[in-house]
Order: sequence, then structure tokens, then C-alpha cells
Amino acid sequence: MSPIRIRGISTPVVLRYLFGCLLAGLLLAYIIFQARFFIAGPQIALYNEPSSVQTDQLVTLSGHAENITYISVNGRPIHTDESGHFQEPVVLETGYTIVSIQANDRFGRSTKLQREFVYAPPSSTTP
Repeated sequence: MSPIRIRGISTPVVLRYLFGCLLAGLLLAYIIFQARFFIAGPQIALYNEPSSVQTDQLVTLSGHAENITYISVNGRPIHTDESGHFQEPVVLETGYTIVSIQANDRFGRSTKLQREFVYAPPSSTTP
């Protein structure tokens, strides 16, 4: 039995070409899949953001960070758990306070999230 020929092209040549295209497509898909962390960059999200006007001096920021190697709150390093969740208490100054959360990834890119708070201590009136 001889291979099928269409205009001088044999079946093994067509199969070799199709296999090469399939292999190149799989390689390209793998490269794009592995580049997803580079494409996305570092990401920070806060859960249940506290109100910007506070009567308590202690505010707890909790959230989730992805694709990071370093994270800090106001320049002070904090830690995340294995899945990227963090919870960090922040002490507010009387009046206006800016809280800055910064994260870096392994490629040197960074992202910053800022929140502004006003601490108004409860007035203590003594009769």
C-alpha cells in the first residue's frame, strides 16, 4: 500500500507539518501561561475597608496580595500567609493620616495603594 499523494505532497509530510504546528502551538500556550504573573504584576486588594473618619485610634487593614515578593505598610514590612492574605493594625495620629501599602514583585515592578484617614477622638465632656 502506497501513501496517498496530493499534488506531490505525501501523507507523512503532512502529518509531520501538522505535528510541528501542534507542538509550536503548545509551546506558545505554555509560554503565555507562565508569563501570566509577569503580565498581571503585583496586586493588592483590601477587604472591608474602614471608614475614612475614625473614632478609634487603632484601625486594622486586612486584604489580599498576589504576585508579590515584598509588601509594606508605611515603609514597614508586613507578612502574608501562604495564600497572600494579610491583616495589619495601624495606629492613627490625631487628625489626618495617610496609610500607604506598597508591594513589589520579583521583576522589580511595584504597586501602591493609599488610604486617607481622619482620627477624631471622641470628645470627653465632664460635667
